[in-house]
Amino acid sequence: MRTFGYEPTDEQVAQFVAQVKETTQQDAISKYVDPRQVTQAEVQAIADEEGLTLTEALAATYIGQSEAENFQAEQLATARAEYDPLATTLEEATSSSQIRAIRLHLKSLRNSLRLKPKKHKPVLSVLTSIHGKLLRKRHKSS
Repeated sequence: MRTFGYEPTDEQVAQFVAQVKETTQQDAISKYVDPRQVTQAEVQAIADEEGLTLTEALAATYIGQSEAENFQAEQLATARAEYDPLATTLEEATSSSQIRAIRLHLKSLRNSLRLKPKKHKPVLSVLTSIHGKLLRKRHKSS
């Protein structure tokens, strides 16, 4: 079990003491350990899917082991729920609702510019640029 980075109890080790082929035993141990453990690689995979740069603090919350058979599934589902709102993927950014939100901000800024042109002009140019890039990326992926 330690081969997998899992620290077993004496009782858990005793469950796997038997005279069987080593490969059979490794397979049985792997099947036992996997749902009870969350590794850095598994947490990193979720962060990558979400477009998030994973910090040690974010990862540490979910990495570990438990005797519960559903530990991995619950930890990874919770990690995904926490990580999703922390970053925006390209797919999310190019969604129609995101583009509509940017358009509303642009419209609001344009109206504000009529009153305070110097204050909002840099923000307006950045949003206009982002809006254009998102539309081009969305068009390319279609």
